[in-house]
Amino acid sequence: MVKTKELSKDTRNKIVDLHQAGKTESAIGKQLGVKKSTVGAIIRKWKTYKTTDNLPPSGAPRKISPRGVKMITRMVSKNPRTTRGDLVNDLQRAGTKVTKATISNTLRRQGLKSCSARRVPLLKPVHVRARLESAREHLNDPEEDWENVIWSDETKIELFGKHSTCRVWRRKNAELHPKNTIPTVKHGGGNMLWGCFSAKGPGRLIRVKERMNGAMYREILSKNLLPSARALKMKRGWVFQHDNDPKHTARATKEWLRKKHFKVLEWPSQSPDLNPIENLWRELKIRVAQRPPQNITALEEICMEEWAKLPATVCKNLVETYRKRLTSVIANKGGGVTPPPRWLESLMNACFSELDFSVRAVAISLLMDLVGLTQSIAMVTAERVGVANSSQPMSPSQGRVAVVIRPPLTQGMLKYIADSTDFFKVYFLSDVVKF
Repeated sequence: MVKTKELSKDTRNKIVDLHQAGKTESAIGKQLGVKKSTVGAIIRKWKTYKTTDNLPPSGAPRKISPRGVKMITRMVSKNPRTTRGDLVNDLQRAGTKVTKATISNTLRRQGLKSCSARRVPLLKPVHVRARLESAREHLNDPEEDWENVIWSDETKIELFGKHSTCRVWRRKNAELHPKNTIPTVKHGGGNMLWGCFSAKGPGRLIRVKERMNGAMYREILSKNLLPSARALKMKRGWVFQHDNDPKHTARATKEWLRKKHFKVLEWPSQSPDLNPIENLWRELKIRVAQRPPQNITALEEICMEEWAKLPATVCKNLVETYRKRLTSVIANKGGGVTPPPRWLESLMNACFSELDFSVRAVAISLLMDLVGLTQSIAMVTAERVGVANSSQPMSPSQGRVAVVIRPPLTQGMLKYIADSTDFFKVYFLSDVVKF
């Protein structure tokens, strides 16, 4: 939807006076600095309605008054868990009867939409303090320090977990057709994995076949941690990161790490959002879902294959986000890290890691289009503000259309694209897109 700058009443009346004086639409437009089409529209309105004033809007008026809109917006901003039913009842008590759909449409126009609440670890005051202290302590560490860290964690990949919330289009009575169903496995079904990576690429990934305890965890480290460090060609003095799981912090595990002379990164509790490997797990699960396995054995094979394919550039970029994670923790006073939108993260991953160069080119082109459109909207908006502050009549060159839609990328998203990666330097100055 677009909107032009509204002409003053005096200008509209001058257009009518000049028209009655016998001047053409083109001459009037040049004299007043108004587009010919605008002059014609005002003259037609005057001929039809005998006025140049704004006409009442067509269609039914809004069900909810501006005051009511402010009220429900304030309510959901104060308590995001307020239901549409609660808002319907509150408006009804105020004398306005609306439906839930009207509530949704009204809030959507205010930039609010209903979303699933993201699940995050419960942060107690002691956790918040520890996260804040750790972030402040390491914020100014050089980038080279983080590139010399091996990040590790465990995760579980379900056999059919990726499709558990899938929606399908089907006809009536076709709910049991194989295409419209989701296979389930009794008592679950999936692989528990331990893996590690550094800025140089993925390390080893192994399947944990039994319930892990402290002894098994130490065995995993003894067989996989040092070989991973050697394969990744870690520099002398490299640091090992793991979280505060009881198996990791057990006295026997700490003693084992001390005897092996491994340096361990001090880690605040309840902080999976600080660990870049969480993003790598998500990337792995997406890749596995694109090759749906039929059994546990196939799932393990696909996991290993896709893990080995993870590009070193993705790993390096994830490690480079660590400083921004710390900055976000400090900005949120110890609270959770504010991640970029998932669609933007997926698009960036496609730009870096997609093996099909044609798909990668499309992703790069789409990202550049979004950046370009955002910049264009910002320029037009700035020009519109400059015109609005001017006391001189608009010239045809100033009568530029101002787009009233929101830019596709916020300042935070642009900063994420520019700062979190070497995207433009790596791709737009390389031979990757020269095909």
